[in-house]
Amino acid sequence: CPVRPDSVQRGGVFEGKSIVFTGALSFSRSAAKDLAQRAGASVKTGVSKKTDFLVVGQQDEILVGCDGMSDKEEKAHALISAGFDIKIIDESTFLSALSKSEELGHGSANLV
Repeated sequence: CPVRPDSVQRGGVFEGKSIVFTGALSFSRSAAKDLAQRAGASVKTGVSKKTDFLVVGQQDEILVGCDGMSDKEEKAHALISAGFDIKIIDESTFLSALSKSEELGHGSANLV
């Protein structure tokens, strides 16, 4: 895991937020879930209107098709287009935000 779990504190951008992961991360999904929960987030398995962040890892084109987007990404884009405030971020943004308190930008501005 690229971040020491004991270094993650509550009160940052993920406090009270809902996070969904998609794609392959450079570390285990269970470690990512643990980090998010330590930061005060609730980790969900699917994207919904209540999702605050979608963290996108490396996508396997064989699994996701030619557009390179998972079903979770496509649903997040559709919800963003419908006016919902879902932030799509990559793994490095997720990791760096674990130690920051400022807000991340909104919607499609954070596309990977």
